[in-house]
Amino acid sequence: MVKSLFGRQHKEIPLLKVNDELIDDRKKMADIFNVYFSDQSNIDDSNVQLPNLEKFTSELTTIEIKEIYVEDILLNLDTSKAIGTDCLYQGGYIRRREDERR
Repeated sequence: MVKSLFGRQHKEIPLLKVNDELIDDRKKMADIFNVYFSDQSNIDDSNVQLPNLEKFTSELTTIEIKEIYVEDILLNLDTSKAIGTDCLYQGGYIRRREDERR
């Protein structure tokens, strides 16, 4: 559907009638629909008793990270994807590491 919208003239969105008022602003329409659908999904759980669950007692004591595990993950990344959160493109590093292994 998204692809079909690009490069084409958007059709006019019909006016929305709320309490005898005609709304033509798209943001106002979106806000009205958001409030409406949010109200539809509210559940009154004020009289609901939560189940008694056993207390979770397990804990993580060690984490084993080996260079081979990290290397395997890096080599299997799709280098055509976007840059990381550090704003560095990782593709060059991964390709160099692949070349070193050969």
